[in-house]
This record gives sequence, C-alpha cells and structure tokens, in this order.
Amino acid sequence: ELIELSMDSPSQFVLAFERGDVAGFPAKGQPALLMPALSSDLYDLYCAWCSRVGIRSLSQPRFANALMRKHGATTQRKRYTASVGTKGPAAVTYLPGGAEMPPGESETGWLGERIDVFRGTLKDFKGTAFA
Repeated sequence: ELIELSMDSPSQFVLAFERGDVAGFPAKGQPALLMPALSSDLYDLYCAWCSRVGIRSLSQPRFANALMRKHGATTQRKRYTASVGTKGPAAVTYLPGGAEMPPGESETGWLGERIDVFRGTLKDFKGTAFA
C-alpha cells in the first residue's frame, strides 16, 4: 500500500481499474477490461475516480501521456457507430487486457457497442454514492 501512495495518480487509477476496484468496471481477465473507450470518457472516469478517492487529477494530455508511457495504452483515431449513425473519427484508447474485436465483426459497430457499454458504466459510476 505504501508503494501505491508513491505512484502518480494515473498509475494509481490504472492499478485500481485493472484490479476491478473502480465500481462497476470488471477486473482485467474477468473476462476483460471495459476497453477500448473514447479517450474523453476514460479521462472523465479518471477525474471522477480521483475526486472520489481524494487525489488531484492531471490534465488530459498529461494523463494520456502517462497511460502511453507507463501502461502500454495506445490511442487511435477511429470511426464508430452510434444510435444516430456513424461518428468520428474520434480518439479511442486501448489498454492491454481490454476486449478484442471478434473475427468477422464490423469495427465501427463493435467500437460503438464498446463505447456505449463504457459510457453506461461511467454514468452509473458517477451516479453512485460515496462508499
């Protein structure tokens, strides 16, 4: 626990996210992280989590840089299907251990589903009372 306290806030967040300690988000390998997600939604979750645990969040560029340098995240510009048609290109972040697209499925449709699931869980997280 002492080592955790010495980590920067993005590293503390990723550790909690991968362990399943962010309410509503399954742990890595259980079956998979709720990833990929829009970079803006992941940052929104990070800020809400920081507020909940009482630590200061970094700016979005610094957060994204820390994810890429320390945690193997990649961000790509992708189109995705939403309820109102195709959106994008938008910044989509992938973390190791996230869901993988099934063979033969449309990338835009699959990304749209992943983004919707992440957004719904994010909304639930932000709406839950402090534990």
